[in-house]
Amino acid sequence: MASQVTRLYQAVLRDREPPISIRLRRTFSEWTEAKGFPPASAARARTEHEAGGARLVMERRGGGCGRYTLGEPVAGGLLRTQVTYAESVPGMTGWVVVTVEQHGGREPEAVTAPGFLPAYLRTARITDGAVHVEDGPVVLDETEVDRFVRTLADPRRRVPAVVVSVDAQRPEAGRARADHLAAALTGAALVVRLADLRAQDRFNETLGERLGVYGGGVRTYVTPFARRGALPRAAPDHGRSPAPRPGRRRPRRGRRGGRSAGPPAPSSRTTSGGRWGPCAGFCPARPS
Repeated sequence: MASQVTRLYQAVLRDREPPISIRLRRTFSEWTEAKGFPPASAARARTEHEAGGARLVMERRGGGCGRYTLGEPVAGGLLRTQVTYAESVPGMTGWVVVTVEQHGGREPEAVTAPGFLPAYLRTARITDGAVHVEDGPVVLDETEVDRFVRTLADPRRRVPAVVVSVDAQRPEAGRARADHLAAALTGAALVVRLADLRAQDRFNETLGERLGVYGGGVRTYVTPFARRGALPRAAPDHGRSPAPRPGRRRPRRGRRGGRSAGPPAPSSRTTSGGRWGPCAGFCPARPS
């Protein structure tokens, strides 16, 4: 019987700056070196290594695509991190898909975004197709609220936006919560921390009472985030929501702005079973 597979994390990124392979290989290798693997080799099309019970396979093919797969043992199963990329070609922007899946095991592991992602995101202006995907939390002051609301309403946006409000009694708590969420969800969400009460008041005033966030709460704004006239469409009651807990279950998708019950949804869908271009039979899916 095949083991149960649980997807714990997914990010779909667009990278226009060639070559992706050099920047991605360097940052991924730095991460796996810390796990005991040797530095990645640029001279070989395929390498395979084992260290401490884990197995690493790094492959590339002509036509500008490649795949890195790291399998690490967990209690009763395997944690598999896979990175697939394709360089830009005429008519298609380069892309990187990062997934973390658990094969077997009694309970899903609590995971965060793979550790190479912040360094990779700093190598270029990498997006979800429209929105710049940051390597850490974005601090939003009142002068930037209008621009950010336009970002929320951009119909091309795919990543959820997680907004951390101000806790007037414990200002440090909001910073810690935003840092934690950004580390856990790097690449899969845009984490924004409201800088102060003026920024929070401006944000809530702009979105309207039903879409605001306050009192140290966290709210996730999924896509699509439709607007009627000058204001976004109303969403369910907000209240104070706990921070998402990545790695516990597969993210849910939502249809309207507002908080989500679990971690933010993956930043993009993929089309399964695709065989296309020079990566036919190698890259399992092309981002939609």
